[in-house]
Amino acid sequence: MACNVRRGHRCRKHRSRCDTAKRSVLGDYKPLTLRPRKADYRSEAGYWEGDLVIGTKNASAVARRVERVSRHTLIVALPAGYSANNVAAAVNAALR
Repeated sequence: MACNVRRGHRCRKHRSRCDTAKRSVLGDYKPLTLRPRKADYRSEAGYWEGDLVIGTKNASAVARRVERVSRHTLIVALPAGYSANNVAAAVNAALR
């Protein structure tokens, strides 16, 4: 759509469908459909699932890890924030 008539606002700039627009913000990750069958059927211990729970007004956060077979739950407080580096460091320290 061309902007031949002057209006009070600018014309919309349409985003092209390029490779960068299709790329996930999560980076290179594996979807749950590619999870091993042993993890799906809970036949072997050692597969963990993780969630990030963010509190009211983004003021607090915790990371939750659950082992699929035993349902052992590990909850890690994130007082330094919930950036990727902080979450990774806190969860690694808790798993040790």
